[in-house]
Amino acid sequence: DPIAVEGLFSIHKFDAIIHTAAQPSHDYSKDHVIEDFSINTVGTLVLLEATRKLAPNAVFVNISSDKVYGKNIGEHEILWDESVPLDQTDRTPFGVSKLAADLYTQEYARCFGMKTVVFRPGCITGKAHEGAEQHGFLAYLVKCIKEGKTYTINGFDGEVVRDQIHALDLASACRAVIENPKAGEVYNIGGGPERAKTLKEFAQLISEKLDKPFISQYQ
Repeated sequence: DPIAVEGLFSIHKFDAIIHTAAQPSHDYSKDHVIEDFSINTVGTLVLLEATRKLAPNAVFVNISSDKVYGKNIGEHEILWDESVPLDQTDRTPFGVSKLAADLYTQEYARCFGMKTVVFRPGCITGKAHEGAEQHGFLAYLVKCIKEGKTYTINGFDGEVVRDQIHALDLASACRAVIENPKAGEVYNIGGGPERAKTLKEFAQLISEKLDKPFISQYQ
């Protein structure tokens, strides 16, 4: 609601905004395309407009996603290179809505001179991660193994590599750009090679750590 958001900005003075709100599920976006777009793209635009009108000097950090690259991200020699092409790639409606919000954030720096920054992280995890089946991969995997539930593997035989970054590390990166923003910049951010493993590799590590079996089925 633009009016409610602008009302919030009228009451409070913001020096920085870290935008993390989103509809985060690929599967959900396929069945609820309009809702996904409304939350991820329109919601971001509403926040950008409120910032432009009522807090133009604030730093605006948009937590985007590496899913804006779609399948292209796995087809280039350098995984974390912001020059990876964004066109002609499969990314689901979720990836499209995140990409549109990503591009709007960049454009507000160029068009309106705002201090906007974009982060494109991999899988974000942490102690408070809810771990739902359609979102929160690592937390949900731990939950299944810990509780003896069957984990459903959707495609690629569990061989897709997932990069994990801890929420505290991402928060530290946000603080760094807030203290020294470079307007309009885009940063890919992840946990690094030692934290990037396939689903099966993560499952094996968790299974050994908890001393419980990994029970799985294929979709």
